[in-house]
Amino acid sequence: MLLGTVGYMAPEQVRGEPADARSDIFGFGAVLYEMLTGRRAFSADSAAETLSAILRDPPPDPGPMAPPLSPALERLLERCLEKDPARRFQSSGDLAFALESLPAATSSVGPSPATLRLSRRGVLGASVVLGLIAAVAAGWYWWRQPTPPGTEFQRLTFQRGYILSARFAPDGQNLLYAASWQGRPFEIYMTRPGGLESRPLGLAGASLLGVARTGDLAVLVRQKMVTHWIQSGTLARVSIEGGIPREILNDVNDADIAPDGREFAVIRTVNGRQQLEYPIGKVIHATDGYMSNPRISPDGRSVAFLDHPIYGDDRGFVAIADEKGRVRRLTPEWGSEQGLSWTPDGRELWFSAVGKDLHKLIFAVSLKGRVREIWRGPVDAMVHDIAPDGRLLLTREDVSAQVLSASPGDDAERNLTWLGWTVGAALSPDGRTLGFSEYNVDAATDYYACIRSLAGDPPVKLGEGQTLAFSPEMDWIAAVTPGESDRLHLWPTGAGEGRTLMLGQVRAMFKPAAWTPNGAQVLFTGAEPGRPPRSWRIAAAGDTPPEPLTPEGETVVALSPNGRSLLTQDAAGVYAIRTMNGSARRPLTNLAAGEIPLAFAQGGDSLWLRAGESFPYRIERLELATGRRVPHTQLKPVDPAGMLSVPSILVSADGSAYAYNVVRILSDLYVARGLR
Repeated sequence: MLLGTVGYMAPEQVRGEPADARSDIFGFGAVLYEMLTGRRAFSADSAAETLSAILRDPPPDPGPMAPPLSPALERLLERCLEKDPARRFQSSGDLAFALESLPAATSSVGPSPATLRLSRRGVLGASVVLGLIAAVAAGWYWWRQPTPPGTEFQRLTFQRGYILSARFAPDGQNLLYAASWQGRPFEIYMTRPGGLESRPLGLAGASLLGVARTGDLAVLVRQKMVTHWIQSGTLARVSIEGGIPREILNDVNDADIAPDGREFAVIRTVNGRQQLEYPIGKVIHATDGYMSNPRISPDGRSVAFLDHPIYGDDRGFVAIADEKGRVRRLTPEWGSEQGLSWTPDGRELWFSAVGKDLHKLIFAVSLKGRVREIWRGPVDAMVHDIAPDGRLLLTREDVSAQVLSASPGDDAERNLTWLGWTVGAALSPDGRTLGFSEYNVDAATDYYACIRSLAGDPPVKLGEGQTLAFSPEMDWIAAVTPGESDRLHLWPTGAGEGRTLMLGQVRAMFKPAAWTPNGAQVLFTGAEPGRPPRSWRIAAAGDTPPEPLTPEGETVVALSPNGRSLLTQDAAGVYAIRTMNGSARRPLTNLAAGEIPLAFAQGGDSLWLRAGESFPYRIERLELATGRRVPHTQLKPVDPAGMLSVPSILVSADGSAYAYNVVRILSDLYVARGLR
């Protein structure tokens, strides 16, 4: 799971308030301070203490420097780091004007505004930094401690939104990318270094999957986000010169096209499991988790991919499958990994993964499994493609997982995000408390199970694990830890000690869970080795092993208030109402496109639905007996830019409160030269 950059967050972001351009200016000031002094403006022994320092403390005095900072530069730095956004520069234009107004005697000739040349030294003299500032202000903050000499980063995009994928065109000069700008649907664009604008290719609602030497593109049409890391759509082929895409295969999650343009490697979901096929129809790997970033080797004989053991969680391994279907993992498990590309000679794979400092770094791995670091910096970087001459196409990314909520008395949605990667999982039975998970910012490997009132009171950390469900009396939270999925953790919400429920051969999954109304049993989703997932029940006392609740491939989404009915979903995606004792099952055949059942409404004779396939999503109530839909409310995010999907919406039984998860990724596209 990816984490936001804690040391560079603005105070309003720490408080969970909406961010704007002034928040970016605070981050710029934090990076500038670090470049000038060689130490962070806000740093402490833990993430919580660092966030507290951002809220309360001024940055340490830079102290004596050689050469000394000019008073004008000191004032500029102080204004960037003001706690109150109203006292900072109000826009990048204001900041640029202030930079241009710095006395000439304090500056020296630096890189061009579009290109940032990175120094080999960790601490830069003030004259060099002023040359860098123009590039940092025009682009973003690419800096590390030792980057190879001669490395350059050139920014290519300047809009606000998310870049899903990018590739070099066959001519090596033009660049193709798929982006969602300002919350609009994805579209494929073309640009080139030095150009200020991007040209749409007329492929709205599509994402880019691969580019062949022939000029054929692999694209995903009718694209939609299933979760924030997983997409779905129809694989199609289209020429870079334009034309109507020729559709090839439905229900594809990811794909690549061979260098010669003849074959495709595809990842798609079949009977609830993802499988990798190369060529189409030949299954070479399958998983209960998910796979991403399939990349066919330059010689066309093997496929590299990112192997994620847990569905929806981007932790995982770099893996490779050869032409005989043999799969090898080349790396250890990373807490977060995304982005993958072959080097032109086919000897290495470059990828992005979270390092020890929680930033997404760029690594390389050989086919023998030797891992080396390519680049590190104070921002997250995503690998997309490598050109024949060694140039790297990558994005700088600002990523966060947020929880937005509304409850009685709220005039607007409230941001309940805590440390930058907050995932809401359950509402308490009274609809007043959120059960959520926070990525473990200290270990970068697991999660904290936490609770927080919807009124915005400070959160309470209960224990390790991904939160699953509240008990009926709200005195327990059920949770599962990724590294220990053979057990459930029960954490008390008040005083007391936790309990552990051992699951034997069953491995619990990050899926909806529930407690029976009497609190005696916990319902959860899990799978035995090599078997499809299903739902199970286990005594909360932990004195009996789990027993199957649903057939294989069918899992519980919600439990009715009286505990007699289950809302389920099977491997084909069909929702149904099933009795708890299994005596009857009624498929929900009248759901419209984009409608997703969320939970039982109060009384159990209606369901809460998510309606719509993009913002603004709606919450409606479906009457089971009549099929009538009753409008209820609409999700109202202030800023939809970079919001990929709404993985889950939580609604109280009476509909008075709701909370929902969003992952926001804001990207800038760069070309890098000189990385080796």
